[in-house]
Amino acid sequence: MRTRLAVVALGAGVAEFGDIAFLIGIATSLYGLSGSAAVVGFGMAAYGVGSLVGALVGGVLIDALPPRPWLLWGNASGGALLACFTVAAALPVVVALIAVISLASRAMLVAQQSCLPLVEPDRLLRANSVVMSCRRVGQLFGPAAAGGLVALGSGTAVYWVNAATFVLNGAIGFLAVPAGGRVRARWVGERREGALAYSARTPAARTAFAVNCVVGVVTGTTTVTLIVYTTTVLHGGPSEYGLLATFAAVGAVLGTFTATAVGRRVELRTAVVATVAVAGVALIALPFADRFAVAAALRVASGWSLNVLMILLMANLHEGAPEDLRGRMIASTRSGLDALMITFTMVSGFLVAVVGVRWVLVGVGGVTALCAAVLARTADPFRWLPRTGTNEVSAR
Repeated sequence: MRTRLAVVALGAGVAEFGDIAFLIGIATSLYGLSGSAAVVGFGMAAYGVGSLVGALVGGVLIDALPPRPWLLWGNASGGALLACFTVAAALPVVVALIAVISLASRAMLVAQQSCLPLVEPDRLLRANSVVMSCRRVGQLFGPAAAGGLVALGSGTAVYWVNAATFVLNGAIGFLAVPAGGRVRARWVGERREGALAYSARTPAARTAFAVNCVVGVVTGTTTVTLIVYTTTVLHGGPSEYGLLATFAAVGAVLGTFTATAVGRRVELRTAVVATVAVAGVALIALPFADRFAVAAALRVASGWSLNVLMILLMANLHEGAPEDLRGRMIASTRSGLDALMITFTMVSGFLVAVVGVRWVLVGVGGVTALCAAVLARTADPFRWLPRTGTNEVSAR
């Protein structure tokens, strides 16, 4: 493994650790500040909206700015926002800062993802697997660290830790990304095609957007329905719910370790169809599993399939997207995921109340399986097209 890739992967894990710790910290802080679950939900909604906007803003900025200075100063700005958050007291200010910090976090994640081909240009599937594995490890340790600090009465320390992860990740990005690594073509003659126009007519971009939308529905729905499923079907409590989440995380980590092998041995469309189908079948079967061991195995399968899927899609985007559109295309293809995850997190509780948890899980699993079937019958869904207006002159 190249040293630059190892350093970037370390930075990704550190950033993910800080982001998850922040999310746990704000949930406990908002409840302690207001005593209202509704306020906690409002804060989580602000976090989700900030994340969605941050992805779009981050894609524009990383395509427009020199990557190394932006990684350094953008992350430093995120750390400064967290320093302000530690002294915020008024509830409206706290919620506003949550949205802005979430925006900064997602913008810098898009920047980091966009710069990965500059660090490891030749083995992008492996590079994405390595980075994702470090992110998943950070996700595993973040909640425990944040919960421990809050339990010790050091809630503010969670935010200082997250501020430190911003600063550290910025320094890592500045050091790891090669100086002058990005080449941006200057165009003459024709008007160059923008990111949205290019994405709309390119099969690979449309497919990535559609699959990400399905992942958003799955992620948003299971956030709430798994709690109900654990209590009503498994007759368990918080500990069983936590264990199911842990098994999904274990599957996610396994997915990061096996994605490279899957991508090398299986044609891309076949691999994507298979992983989407596994996720769909796991969701359809889950509400009929009344034994914890079976439910745990299904959650491992779900975590594995979704992470392999995301790595395959990101590696394909890195390889095929026009270089000067890469950041915006990462943001736009994932925008459906973010938007639908927010939407279905909010409405899934209502759906469960209306039709029951079993039908909600079967319905979402059916939509996922249908996505796999449509992809299987689509001709060349991951084809990249040349851009229009390709009169290139000098580069910078």
